[in-house]
Amino acid sequence: MENYQFNSNGIFCRERVFGWPAVVSLEQNVIPVCNFSCGNGTCVGNNLCQCFDGWAGDQCDEVLCSPVCGNGYCVPTNSCVCNPGWTGDRCRTDINECSLGVCNQTCINTQGSYTCECNIGYQLRNDNSTCEDINECETVDHNCTQTCSNTVGSYTCSCRAGYKDNGYGNCTDNDECSMGTSGCQQLCFNTNGSYYCQCNTGYKLMNDNSSCD
Repeated sequence: MENYQFNSNGIFCRERVFGWPAVVSLEQNVIPVCNFSCGNGTCVGNNLCQCFDGWAGDQCDEVLCSPVCGNGYCVPTNSCVCNPGWTGDRCRTDINECSLGVCNQTCINTQGSYTCECNIGYQLRNDNSTCEDINECETVDHNCTQTCSNTVGSYTCSCRAGYKDNGYGNCTDNDECSMGTSGCQQLCFNTNGSYYCQCNTGYKLMNDNSSCD
């Protein structure tokens, strides 16, 4: 046994090699003692565990998978449980949730997940997948100066009587007097959103508020 040496009590011999020495017992019925549990293995020496296949760690409590689980966690024996959004034997294949119809308008697939987006005039509900119409008339997201009417996905602007829409929801006064639409027989005075008629001296306004007598 030239590669071995006895220890001081002459009971064990230790192999003289680099690294962890091999311990060989020459004493009968010696039971190794571990001051902790070798949960998934066997105590083979003082505080030394030999793990079963699929387990690792000083106390054999670490599940071992090979190859490693890319986007998940390892479970006995050499199997992977994938995180949401991943699939495959080693959890390395992204699930394209957009192909499953998870969004009711626009779906953008990402690695391990996805996002839903809405068309203009819609907003995402709290479920983060369903889009609902935005009532722009109840928000500041419209440019109507007078009347706003909500539509599905949009809105329209209109003006009250006596005003006209000069574009982009901006209502301006109609000058009925200069337009010749007032119906005044003699004198016409324009006001903001309306007008009134008067008569020349010596005449009085009739009950129709436009004719002079």
